[in-house]
Amino acid sequence: MKTINQEAARWLWVGLTALLVLSCSSIPEMQILYRLPEPSDALQGKEITLKVKDIRKSKVILKPGAQEEFEGFSGNLSLSVAAPDEDGFMVGIFTVTDIIQEALTKRLEHQGLKVVSEKKSAQPQLILFLRKFNLDLEGRDWVAEVAYEARLVKDGRTLVNQVITADGERYKIMGRKQADTLMSEIFTDAMNSLDLERLLDQARSLGQ
Repeated sequence: MKTINQEAARWLWVGLTALLVLSCSSIPEMQILYRLPEPSDALQGKEITLKVKDIRKSKVILKPGAQEEFEGFSGNLSLSVAAPDEDGFMVGIFTVTDIIQEALTKRLEHQGLKVVSEKKSAQPQLILFLRKFNLDLEGRDWVAEVAYEARLVKDGRTLVNQVITADGERYKIMGRKQADTLMSEIFTDAMNSLDLERLLDQARSLGQ
């Protein structure tokens, strides 16, 4: 009887351990590592307000192919930020619009610009209209896309704008690691493609 009880206890322990491992391996947040561009003082001393608006037709991040791989996905995104050639550090967990706000704020401050919460009357506002932010699994390929329109707005009127689209694919090897890597690359490309210095120069040429 003692041997039977010991055997039952052993299998119970194995079962509980397996459940614990499976539970811990389920990551509810997508892991995004945003890599800042090289530091610059191109916008040193300037101030701007930043706002992100989500105008996506579908608010779903994961398309059908990716949903099965991200079972239990919370819809939130884990953001880490890294300077060039560094490992980076964890910033926090964000919604889609908040992660863009956070990452772009850090990128602009990296260029010497101060992002403020209160807009001055004579100051244009930078508004990002998010159009796409999605991940899918097509066959054995992860496919990702991030797209938005950046506008400099003053007194409710758009002065200048820039449309950014970043997309790509990466072969699925095992698990979700390649998906996180792809989303990190596409997100970094999308954030770093914004040329705010050029937009400000264009606005000045219009006398604004």
